[in-house]
Amino acid sequence: MFYPLNFPRNKENEILAILKKYEQTGKKLTDGLSISRWQMRFVLERHQQKFNPAFYQQVNKLLIKTRVRSASGIVPVSVFTNGVGCPFNCVYCSNEPDMPKSYFSDEPAVMRAIRNHFDPYKQVQSRLQMLYLSGHSLDKIELIIQGGTFSFYDKPYREWFVRRCFDAANTNVAKLIKTGNTTVSKSIYLSQAQRKNETTSQRIIGLTVETRPDFINPKEIKFLRTLGVTRVEIGVQAPDEKILKLINRGHGLKEIVYATKLLKNAGIKITFHLMPGLPGSNYRKDLKMLREIFQNPNYKPDNIKFYPTSVVKYSKLEKWYQQGNYQPLDEKTLTKLILAFKKTIVPPWVRIQRLVRDLTVNDIVVDSFPSNLRQKIETELKKQKIRCQCIRCREIKSDKKSTRLKLEILTYSASDGQEYFLQYIDSQNRLYGLLRLRLFDNQAIVRELHVYGEVNPIGKRDQAKTQHAGLGQNLLYKAEQITKKHHINQLAIIAGIGAREYYRHLGYRLKNTYMLKSWQ
Repeated sequence: MFYPLNFPRNKENEILAILKKYEQTGKKLTDGLSISRWQMRFVLERHQQKFNPAFYQQVNKLLIKTRVRSASGIVPVSVFTNGVGCPFNCVYCSNEPDMPKSYFSDEPAVMRAIRNHFDPYKQVQSRLQMLYLSGHSLDKIELIIQGGTFSFYDKPYREWFVRRCFDAANTNVAKLIKTGNTTVSKSIYLSQAQRKNETTSQRIIGLTVETRPDFINPKEIKFLRTLGVTRVEIGVQAPDEKILKLINRGHGLKEIVYATKLLKNAGIKITFHLMPGLPGSNYRKDLKMLREIFQNPNYKPDNIKFYPTSVVKYSKLEKWYQQGNYQPLDEKTLTKLILAFKKTIVPPWVRIQRLVRDLTVNDIVVDSFPSNLRQKIETELKKQKIRCQCIRCREIKSDKKSTRLKLEILTYSASDGQEYFLQYIDSQNRLYGLLRLRLFDNQAIVRELHVYGEVNPIGKRDQAKTQHAGLGQNLLYKAEQITKKHHINQLAIIAGIGAREYYRHLGYRLKNTYMLKSWQ
């Protein structure tokens, strides 16, 4: 069906012989051989019964690749919709033929989509297979649907797309790898695929989509919740009316404020896309706008993607640059901006998911800053002894754990509601787990519950890992206490489909796509 299953038999036998020799002699596994980790692990999985269990465990650990992909407690899987993806023409967006707007055919995730003809089932399955062969646990999946404005596509296509993604997650990858065949999941209705995913071995515990603020309304949010969406990324770019008009954004601040409030009240986590260096801006204005994002209660997103403006091919900005009407931020100015942002603005309740977009030299017109800017920034932060307070920089990941943790509760006003940010941290301010609780209009909703550290399979305990040690349950108990203290008799949780069973065990019941618990 997919590439690993079409692995050449002669190559399989060759690697099998190498593994057997290594088991007997201890010779270096890949001495003088052009064999990838996933190829080796594929054969090891397929022929596991031919090896001593201790040897299998030893080699399996050696072959784990890019451990950081699951260091946040989940494995992200990105897929792309098929089509233009947006009816607007912002000046900075690329319009490469036959590609989703603003994306390029040589981006890794897009290349995977192209190889699989943008088929959602094949995209998810092929990605899960490679993650499995790289040594990652697949029981907690964050599905990220990209490809422009998701809300622009018609509802039947979106429902089909999400259903097929769930079908792919419901098809057992381990069995597929080990035996070459398994029962392929194919549901008739989305609800059927979702019900199966609640208890399957590969659960989608979070679903993210991209859209525009002016596409968000109560009807759209209701549909997104039917699909199982738990996080929405919206293109804010800059909180400035003049800049939004200049870049032909097609909406203003009113739509951003309205969408942000609706999404938060629905319990949906929000990621803002922010673009310093846009036409009409400069260093001082960018820094001022970044402060506005985190000081103005109308905004205050949970996550941000920091996308410094690049002059890319197939864009109107490319013509402006060639005509001398636009100049992007240089590396020195951008570095100064990001350092000031991390040092003086970033609150501890926000996660900076990206600092720069990963584009190739083939996509950009002018190379104003390097693709490894994040690494350079991290080096400079250490040099200046600046400790970024964002969630990503504080996550415990696979670092050595502390046994002494404290629960800290931060509060802030946002979008006509009160946000409670509960976090378990150690003496070094490293983050082990968090919960976002929102109170508004005599209602309470948990918008996020996340325990960090390497993925620990569902139902298993490991003293060296943070997950499944009771932190999540303790955070939720505290959220219940806060809710009761405010005389609210019900707590709702926006739970990913694959996380519903976890909340059922804690006394919550499913109602209208939310997990609920009531008390007198």
